[in-house]
Amino acid sequence: MFPFPFAGLGIDHQIDINNFLSNYDNGFIQGNFDETKMLIDKESLSKEIHAYCDHVESSNTTTGWICGLGHGINKKTPEENVHLFIDIIRKRFK
Repeated sequence: MFPFPFAGLGIDHQIDINNFLSNYDNGFIQGNFDETKMLIDKESLSKEIHAYCDHVESSNTTTGWICGLGHGINKKTPEENVHLFIDIIRKRFK
């Protein structure tokens, strides 16, 4: 579906990553959690991360997927939110 000669693609949070996970088998897909959500309170963030994980899992494949934020991290992001993101992703996709 995507005949580009790239080793991988970075996907913004505004694009449905599942379209790429299901159709791009020539390299890796990186992305795409909305980095602005990293600024919300911890409880709300946890729900958002789990909803994101549920969506990614619904693609039926995570082969080649590198989890990341859409556009990096805001300098005001609480460190505890970064740890929460990493911990949930590691537990869900071990």
